Amino acid sequence: MKKGEKAKRPVKRSVLIALEVIGLLLVIGLYLVDVFVFESDPTDSLGKAITVVLTLCAALYATLRGGRQWRSEVERELEDKIQGAFSNRPREHKLLVSALEDYNADNYPAFKEKLEKLEKAAKTPLEKCVVKYFMAICLKDTGNKGGAMRLYREILEENPDYYPAMSNLSAIYTEFENYPKAIEYAENALRYNSDNPYAYNNLAGAYFRVYDLEKAEEYANKAVELKKNLRQSWALLSMIYAIEEDSLRSKTCYDKAVIGGQDPVALTAAIKENKEKFAHHDKVMERLEDWKAFTGRPCIRFTLDGRGGRSIIGGRINEEPPRSASGLPMRLLAAIFCSELPENSVFPPRGVLRFYITPDDTYGADFDELNVQKNFRVLFDSDEDVFSTSVHLAGNDDNFPVFGAFRPSFTADTEAMTVCDYMFDSTAQDAVNASSEPGLSKDDYYDSEFTAEIRGEGHKLGGYPMFTQWDPRDESRYMKYDCLLLQIDTDYENGENKTMFGDSGVCNFFIPREKLRKQDFSDVLYTWDCY
Repeated sequence: MKKGEKAKRPVKRSVLIALEVIGLLLVIGLYLVDVFVFESDPTDSLGKAITVVLTLCAALYATLRGGRQWRSEVERELEDKIQGAFSNRPREHKLLVSALEDYNADNYPAFKEKLEKLEKAAKTPLEKCVVKYFMAICLKDTGNKGGAMRLYREILEENPDYYPAMSNLSAIYTEFENYPKAIEYAENALRYNSDNPYAYNNLAGAYFRVYDLEKAEEYANKAVELKKNLRQSWALLSMIYAIEEDSLRSKTCYDKAVIGGQDPVALTAAIKENKEKFAHHDKVMERLEDWKAFTGRPCIRFTLDGRGGRSIIGGRINEEPPRSASGLPMRLLAAIFCSELPENSVFPPRGVLRFYITPDDTYGADFDELNVQKNFRVLFDSDEDVFSTSVHLAGNDDNFPVFGAFRPSFTADTEAMTVCDYMFDSTAQDAVNASSEPGLSKDDYYDSEFTAEIRGEGHKLGGYPMFTQWDPRDESRYMKYDCLLLQIDTDYENGENKTMFGDSGVCNFFIPREKLRKQDFSDVLYTWDCY
């Protein structure tokens, strides 16, 4: 059964049964009234009564039998989700099918009630998995997508190969427009079930939305190979070929989509809209390359999933921590061993750079004096051998933005100036003045698709900053801090919160470039902001 599609029946079975039983009782009642009230000859209407009763009995039997056939059809359609759960337990199996019947009728309260009974009755890991899966579907269909996602993740933690949960997670990520995650889960699902045309169609759509026409075409073609009349994939292929200026193949796919039930007016409009959208995207990507060449700076990105090294985010280091202005011991925010960084021209080749903050309600920042190291401290020593780090924590602290201790994994990159940087506006005008592109204006650099590509999210050393509000260096006293030293962003994934400043915020440390060259970390600006 396609995701979100339910088995269809013209009339609810219980309604038909009720009508047929009422008809039987009515015929028998009329016959008895005719005989005992009106004292008619019992043989006069007996033949007609028997004929009607037999007809209604036959109809009732057909309805009951049809119900059993429909139940079998539901089980066949959902076989890959049920996977034989409760098959050796007739009572529970009947309850599961009955619950699915309620789902088909949009009777969510009854559906949920029966699932709760099944949850208590479930014994095997598979039975528990299947109940959770249908509970997640119920949550999703009643508007609780977050709850559905949590259940799907629980399923995959306990049953890593249960691909229906992967497929449905992919669909939710698509709705949230998180296409990289949608692609990741959809491709994982296909590793376990490579014969699902709808999974290929969904994957093709996700790749189309991230402008990867080659992958979108590949997966859409796989979808129609498995299901010849899948209009959604034919429509997608028609749009892909139109964008690629292959009018003949676009028209062929267009016709097949319309034969399959696609609205021709809507498809024509979608083709026009997406041709314009992709042309605009190509122009934005060209402009982005020019912008990167014009403003690019070396940047070292890092994730928090490293498996080795001594650098650490959170955790501990073998030195006495500095104390705040009020005497509170600070906590280690990050320790970076420069020898572990990719080759770069920004940071010292060796040495340990430590960032400390006070675990208070402002995370050690003083928003009136961002460059005074009284409640934060940045320290540097060139001798790495005297330092060691540990993931051991003294305890959780509500006023500390790192929830655990993590080894960073570093990658060298070049980053274009972000839209958050206070120099963005003047630099965009400089780029217009230096460009030979006809008709280019500063407004083109504020195009929403362009600015979305240069927001500057993520953890990094060097490069350009991200802010959720504004760049405080727009004040004259802070303009000298022209080099991003460290940025730690909110890191929340799969229900695990690793780092967060305030409400999904980000922190930044800046230093004058000349001071960094001299390895002088006494003059640093520290700020953070959030939504």
